[in-house]
Amino acid sequence: MRLISVLGLFVLSVAACTQVATPLKTDSSTTTKAASQLHLPMLTVGSSAGAPGEQVQIALSFLNSTGIQVTSLSADIAFDDAALEIIDAKPGPDLLPGYQLLSGKSASNLLRLGVISFSAPKTIKDGVIATVNFRVKPEAKIGNTKVTLKPGASDARGNFVAISGSNGLVQIMPQELKKNP
Repeated sequence: MRLISVLGLFVLSVAACTQVATPLKTDSSTTTKAASQLHLPMLTVGSSAGAPGEQVQIALSFLNSTGIQVTSLSADIAFDDAALEIIDAKPGPDLLPGYQLLSGKSASNLLRLGVISFSAPKTIKDGVIATVNFRVKPEAKIGNTKVTLKPGASDARGNFVAISGSNGLVQIMPQELKKNP
């Protein structure tokens, strides 16, 4: 009986980390808990629109209504480098004083961001923590291009904190539509 309880907790933990529904059988009852029902902090990439040659800005926002203490974040932001190129990433208006935004391009289509405090870390508050500026390449095809996110988070001791993420997109539109909405 104790082994079933331990295995049940393991299955729920794996379900929370992999964001899938996992049925759990204990004795004769079955419980299903989807990760979307497990309240997790969330990091989201916004969306934007622009014409070839223009600059577009995407917001990286954090929402945590769970009470879980999150003191550092990471974000791998992938994009189509045939359509977009990185200009820069800047701290957002809601980034707490004492926190730094670290950024680096780890591949032609991947931007890696970190939000960290090297002094006494505080719980990161909800809001826009970073903005990423892209240039729509002149040869970009008209249509939507995905901006995907792989989020990460930790607490003040450096322990992993489960976090969910939401992707964004850039709508690439003809110049004519941009001038005459």
